[in-house]
Amino acid sequence: MNQRWHSWNQVEKRSRPEILDATLAELAADPHLPTPDWRQAQPWIELGRQLGVDKFEIMSLHQRQDLLLARDWLDQASASLGCQGLVVNLHEGCPWPHQLGHYPDLEVRWVPDSSGPDLTPCRRLLDMGLAVSLVVPEAFEMDPICLNRWVTQSQQVGVTVLEICGRRGAPWLPGIHSLLHFVRGILGRHSARLAWSSDHGFGLALSQALEAWNVGAQRVRGSLFGCGIQGNVPLELLWVNLELDQMDPSEDLTLLTRWCRYGEETFDLEVSNDHPVFGRDAFRSATDLPIHSSLSAASLGLTHSVEVGPLSGQSNLIDWLDRQGLAHDSLTLDGMLRQVQGFNQVLTDLELVDLYHSIACSGA
Repeated sequence: MNQRWHSWNQVEKRSRPEILDATLAELAADPHLPTPDWRQAQPWIELGRQLGVDKFEIMSLHQRQDLLLARDWLDQASASLGCQGLVVNLHEGCPWPHQLGHYPDLEVRWVPDSSGPDLTPCRRLLDMGLAVSLVVPEAFEMDPICLNRWVTQSQQVGVTVLEICGRRGAPWLPGIHSLLHFVRGILGRHSARLAWSSDHGFGLALSQALEAWNVGAQRVRGSLFGCGIQGNVPLELLWVNLELDQMDPSEDLTLLTRWCRYGEETFDLEVSNDHPVFGRDAFRSATDLPIHSSLSAASLGLTHSVEVGPLSGQSNLIDWLDRQGLAHDSLTLDGMLRQVQGFNQVLTDLELVDLYHSIACSGA
């Protein structure tokens, strides 16, 4: 039966936030993961652009050596796919990067280390013709007067994006609502865009990002599978949730699957079996219950897997036998089910084939 989807969000349609993918920068900063090179990064960026990712944070600049590597990457980017949409993190202790002025399409994400809002570096970067986003450190711990000072000075300097960060699960969802409403009240309508980022935060990163978007954040920063030393918003889950918000069940997300599989294999990222979309268990069932999902496996280029185990009923077994092209009758089904229920785990195809032949030969 075909069912038309009704969107309860139609009254308040929200535009999709700008997506800042920090996967490359987070991989480079994590000593436990391999640092990507440009040959790996270029296909990642190209696939991401096809998918619709807006910005790519390629590396963090802490010292002179980082500047040399950034110059090499940006030169190669200029010669191949262009620097439009590329972002570098500039930390306070880094030597001044005069060379970045050669890449006018580049965005610099200024990450201050001090608690006082000295935004002179932002002004110098803007004078170089670069777009500048400002990360407000520990904004959720600031009192309103201090936060007001940060936001007001960012307006005076003219930063392009003001990024508010969550840390260690804070603030909770009501706090995000209050915090971003406060910042938006200072920014007004015609000023810097508001961005949100957070670490893993005891598994709250995704819900925090969605709440920030709901409140009015126009950019969300994250990484593939939430990779990073302290974790991040998992971009693949954010993307799926944003697609579900559009309530279009026919949306083709196979490119998202390609992007994730490329990142998983190229960057040596482990995906847990219980990952809700790309884990091994996401679209498999061994119970005698139908698989219900807000997102179809086919839309992701994946398949539902119906398996047979001790909790399975006849429907699972019939489905498996039909897929194998094996004839069956009620005696075969009853005999196989009795045997299967004696196991303590899901059976492999080979085990089921052996069981089928043994039951068929014995006449059940």
